[in-house]
Amino acid sequence: MGLQLPPMKTMRFRAVSWTALRSLGNSPSVRLSAIFPFVGYWILFNDFASQYLSMSALDARQANPGFLHWFSSSRLYFLYLGLLSLGIGSFIYQARCPYIIKKHADWSDYVIGDGDAMSDSQILSLGKVLAVVESGSGPTPGRENVRVYFMQRWYSNQSNEHPLSRLIVGVFFYAGLTLIAIPSIVSALKIAALFFLAS
Repeated sequence: MGLQLPPMKTMRFRAVSWTALRSLGNSPSVRLSAIFPFVGYWILFNDFASQYLSMSALDARQANPGFLHWFSSSRLYFLYLGLLSLGIGSFIYQARCPYIIKKHADWSDYVIGDGDAMSDSQILSLGKVLAVVESGSGPTPGRENVRVYFMQRWYSNQSNEHPLSRLIVGVFFYAGLTLIAIPSIVSALKIAALFFLAS
């Protein structure tokens, strides 16, 4: 299982946990965006895609384009940069997120899914790596209590592994979603403005 942990008292960055990033990182659409940097350039300069996303009818009807028009005419670039950001974040997530976090939604799912398959010696190894056995602290006596306690601690520890990678992935995911949302928000504002001007 590769049970290797840094010292329990090492300083950690304040970054979102892998568990919190899991729903987005495991999403098929976000995982697919990892290939976007390879095809994004073609999409960005494809005439058909550009015309489809330009909403030229709305642009033509607006008398004073201004700031909203600039955002609207740049929507393809926002989409490109947003998907690129999600793709980079997804690539780092797949490379750095521990396997048990990608496989199991939370520690209880980890216990239910893998608990029965783990031998007593493996559970004892978890306790030693977590420095619980040596310190004398830990769960109340009982085979199942020990198993659940060590697996819960191990899952929590894995969820907080690689703090810098978690921080980077969180930034890329947040930036990507924000950039993708901007064109939709601007289009909604333009439609609202046209509606009020027409009324």
